[in-house]
This record gives sequence, C-alpha cells and structure tokens, in this order.
Amino acid sequence: MKKQILAILLILFFVIFGIVTIWSKNAYEAKEVYVELVVAKCDIENAHIFGLMVLPKEAVHQDPTGHYVYKVERVAGAWGNEYITTREKVSIYSESDEQITLCGYSNLYPVVLYAEGAIQNGTRVCFFR
Repeated sequence: MKKQILAILLILFFVIFGIVTIWSKNAYEAKEVYVELVVAKCDIENAHIFGLMVLPKEAVHQDPTGHYVYKVERVAGAWGNEYITTREKVSIYSESDEQITLCGYSNLYPVVLYAEGAIQNGTRVCFFR
C-alpha cells in the first residue's frame, strides 16, 4: 500500500513539474518585441521603374553575407493577426550620411527602424503607440 501511494505521488510530482516546465517555456517563447516601423519611400521621379526606395540608415543592417532589412508581415495567428519579422536581403544603390537608397526593393511591407529588444527572422513584434 505504501509503495502504491509513493508511486502515485511520484507520478503526480513529475506530471505537475512537467506541466510547469512546459508552461514556463511557452510563456518565454511568447514574448513580443516592441518595434518602430518605417515605410520605404522615394521622391525621385520614375523611381518605381527602377525599384529605388529610400530608408533611414538605421533600418539597414550589414553582416558578412551583405545588407538586409527586417520587414514586418501580418500573418493569421491563433488569436487573430500577428506581426512577424522576416529578414530580406537588399542591394544598396547609393548611400548618404542619413539615408540609404535601395535598388530592387518593393515597399509592400514596413521595415523595422528601431527594436526594443533583439530581433531575428520570425520574431513576433508589436508596435509602439
């Protein structure tokens, strides 16, 4: 009888511990990062023909593979719309002190200008108000 009670208590302990661990892991992964967005624009006449778009320099990042931006896409989530970052490679046409002109980039999606935390491809974000 004591062994059965001990076995039941042991099973309950592992079940409860497992549930708490799964809940805490999911709570950590569900963290959203607050971001400020910017929309690419261009004041050059007929720039859309060449695919030229202008962004602030802070929105364009660089690593050994080249230049990239994080665009924000709206996707259907479990509780409605969610906003997810997607890393997109870009080509630099020209550069000044404050802005960069991109070649071949379409401005269908807004681009992350500033993020409160670290972002990467697939990060769920929400917006500053």
